[in-house]
Amino acid sequence: MQTQMDYQAPSTIDAALQLIDDQGYQLLGLGSSALRSTDIKPKDHKLVSLRKVDGLAAVQVASGSLQIGATATFDDLLRSGLLGHYPALEQALRATPEPHQRNTCTLGGAVHDGGACFAPVLAALVAYDATAQLVSRKGSSSRTFELLGSGGTQQQVASGTLLSKVVVSAAGLPVSAYVALDPIAGRRPFQGIAVGLNASGGVVQTIRLVLAGFSGYPIRLSAVEASLTGSELTVEQIEQACGKIDESALQSSTHSSAYHLHLVRALIRKAMLPLVGSGQGTAA
Repeated sequence: MQTQMDYQAPSTIDAALQLIDDQGYQLLGLGSSALRSTDIKPKDHKLVSLRKVDGLAAVQVASGSLQIGATATFDDLLRSGLLGHYPALEQALRATPEPHQRNTCTLGGAVHDGGACFAPVLAALVAYDATAQLVSRKGSSSRTFELLGSGGTQQQVASGTLLSKVVVSAAGLPVSAYVALDPIAGRRPFQGIAVGLNASGGVVQTIRLVLAGFSGYPIRLSAVEASLTGSELTVEQIEQACGKIDESALQSSTHSSAYHLHLVRALIRKAMLPLVGSGQGTAA
């Protein structure tokens, strides 16, 4: 049985919200502008795309922050020339292995859909304490990416609410990076860690450590951060902090928590040990 489909691509957010709220249209996945017959289900016969909304693909710096429209692709970001102050975000974008994913994946897709291919970028955004600007017919609001689900579980955006842009600031984090696991059997894993660091005189003032790829959404290592904050960054301190990992957040249906614990410790060491005695992390 063939399903008849109605597809709309309005030029304004207000028109898109009206279609969703008043006429029952469903938002077409922001990770791709293409429609595939295998994606269409009977309930999906009314679909709305945001690809033609004016300004929604813009990437710019304003008020000292990087502002990214919801439909800007990963490749748009990499080509923008604006990521110099956001190395963790650039490295996370490049961790997306397939060119076709970088050409179609968007931050809007990351917020609305989640999933492994978005994991590195979402972790970097949590590390920067980035903010999602949301719009609905009731008005606009903002929410940090941490509130969207840094505990490993995605918090769904309310029905009738759309992401308009993401605001990222590197203020207070002079050092940031995204570090991935080394390839295993020739395959690049999605697991990695995003780091944001500010140190003074070798003592950690602020640090954010966010795991990617261990669940559907980033996991912030708050206990590890607390162990490092206020301490001198040394090999011994890093090893002690590795003992503060919350194993309960690493549960998996495919691997034991002990295996994931080993991977997380390896990532922390890989990200943090090069900073010991380097003087990095100190604000200019």
